[in-house]
Amino acid sequence: MNKCAPIALASIIVFFIGSSFSFAQHLISVATPSGQISILPEVAKLGAGCPKIGSISVNSGVVIDAADICEPARWRNSNKPMATCPARSFPVLGVLFQGRRDWVLAESVVLSKQHFHLRLFGAMEDAHGDRQDIVAIKRVEWCTANASSPSRPELPSDACREPRQFAVAFDYGAPLNNKIFINGFSFYVRVAGHPIDGFDIERAGEDIRSSFGRALTIWTSGLQDNNAMLTPTIRTFIRSRTSTTAGGYTLLTSPQVVQLYCPHAATFIVELNFGGDGTFPNSSLFLTLAKSRLVGRTISLNMRDVACFRTMPEMTNDQVALRDDNCVNLLPVFTHELGHAFGIEHIPSASGWALMNPVLSENATMPTRLDVNAFVSALERSVTGASPGELEFREASGLQAPSDWSFGRK
Repeated sequence: MNKCAPIALASIIVFFIGSSFSFAQHLISVATPSGQISILPEVAKLGAGCPKIGSISVNSGVVIDAADICEPARWRNSNKPMATCPARSFPVLGVLFQGRRDWVLAESVVLSKQHFHLRLFGAMEDAHGDRQDIVAIKRVEWCTANASSPSRPELPSDACREPRQFAVAFDYGAPLNNKIFINGFSFYVRVAGHPIDGFDIERAGEDIRSSFGRALTIWTSGLQDNNAMLTPTIRTFIRSRTSTTAGGYTLLTSPQVVQLYCPHAATFIVELNFGGDGTFPNSSLFLTLAKSRLVGRTISLNMRDVACFRTMPEMTNDQVALRDDNCVNLLPVFTHELGHAFGIEHIPSASGWALMNPVLSENATMPTRLDVNAFVSALERSVTGASPGELEFREASGLQAPSDWSFGRK
C-alpha cells in the first residue's frame, strides 16, 4: 500500500499555501513537540538531547556534519566559493543523505530522536524519514535567477513525503499535566493484515477523522457540562477554551484533529486491523470491537470481525445509535478508546452506566458523570504516555459488543 496517499480535505480550515504564512497558521505535517532540534537557514535551535540547549546562528556557507549537530564549535565552513547571483538571493538549507550526491533543498529541518522532518523548498511538500540517513546539513544561497523551483529531490528510498498542511491556531502543546491530551491532534492510519477487496481506505480515514474530532468535543463538553466536578486547573482550562457571543451564546473550542499521510509526525496511530497478528484473538467468545494502548497513542479497530465502521452522529434522547443495518457506529467506539488513551480504565458495569463500561451499551453512548469523574482524574495525573504505534494491549483490554451481536466478518 502506498505510504503517502493523496490528501483529503480536513474537517478544520486547512491551507495549502506558499512558504510565507501568518503567525496564526501552524505547520502541521512537520510539527513536533518541543525539545527537538530545529534548523532554519539563519538559526538553529538545539533542544533536548544536546549538551547545551539554545539558539545558534547559522552563518552563510556553514556545513553541519550529522555527528556534530549538537556541537556548534565543530561546525565547519564550506571551501567552495559562492557563485555570483545576478538577481536576488536568499538562504535555504541543503541536506545530504547517505548514498546520494545531490543536496536536497529545504526551508527547515527538524530532528527528533529517530526521525528527520524536512520542509522541502519549492515543493509544497514535507518529507520524513530515518535521522540516521542524514550525512550533513549546510546553508546555501538560492539565486532567483535559477529555475523558479528546484528539481524533484531524490530522497532515501524509505522516506515518506506528503502535501504540506497548515491550520489556524493549531499546536501540539499540552495544557494540563496529562501530556497525551494536547491542543491539537494528528493521526496516521496504519493497516495491519490484508484488507478485503474493494476496501475504501480513504473513506475509512474520513470516518476516523470525523469520529476523532467529535470524540474530542464530546470529552471536552463533558468537562464543561460538569463544572462542579472540575479541579481549579481544569476549570481554568475550560474557561480558556470558551467564548461568549454578544447574544449570550457560549462556544467551546475543542482540540482540533487532522489526518497525516506519513506516520513520523503523527501524535496518534489508528490501526485498521484485518487479523493475522493476534491483536484480536480468533478464540474469543465475544466480539471485541476495538482496543487501545492505555495511557498511550495507539488505537486498533477490529476490521476482521466487523463488517464496517461509520460515523453516525445523529442523536435520539441524548444518545447515538450503536449501529445501523450495515455498520457499527464508530463514534461511541472511538470515544471509548480515546478515553483509554487518556488513561481511563474500564468502569465496572456494577458501578452504573458509563461509556467506559467494558461492554458497549445503548444506555451510555455518551460520557456519564462516572466517566467525567474518571476523565478529570486522568487529566490531573502527570503522565507522558506511550509513543504512537506502541500497542502492548492488556490481556483483558478491548471494548466488547453487546452479547447479542454476531461477528460481521469471518
